[in-house]
Amino acid sequence: MSHAEPNKSIRLAMIMIVSSLFIASTTSAMITWEDISDPAKLMAKLTQKRCPDSFRFSTSGKTIYCLKSKVELPTKSVTAQCDDVAEGNMSFSWKSTKKTKGYKCPQGAKLKVKKGTGHCVFEGLFIPEDVKRLQPYCQYITKGYFGYSYSL
Repeated sequence: MSHAEPNKSIRLAMIMIVSSLFIASTTSAMITWEDISDPAKLMAKLTQKRCPDSFRFSTSGKTIYCLKSKVELPTKSVTAQCDDVAEGNMSFSWKSTKKTKGYKCPQGAKLKVKKGTGHCVFEGLFIPEDVKRLQPYCQYITKGYFGYSYSL
């Protein structure tokens, strides 16, 4: 055996250590023995996207949270629209006034003003195909939190 190629048990131990560290830090997605024993499948699972780029990723058990936190709002009176989250769309709106005119939407959202109402619209949000129990978090917008969660 050459020194350049570690034996299978060492490679497997390295894969298990790396994957457990990576999983603990980024995702709770189910990793099976089949995934771990096949390096190509393992890398595909570990690099799977789980949240939009501008949203914070966190986990709790099998639940994944994609959240915006500390969202600065144009006014205290905002309304969230989250009925289309399964299609990758969420937004919040407010009555546009002189005071809110210079407001800039959070990263990842587009500002749209229609008929005296300002809207920050998140379109094309990443929603994985393998989601279960998709839950929008719109009720917390006035506290500066906005996003969604889902289970794998």
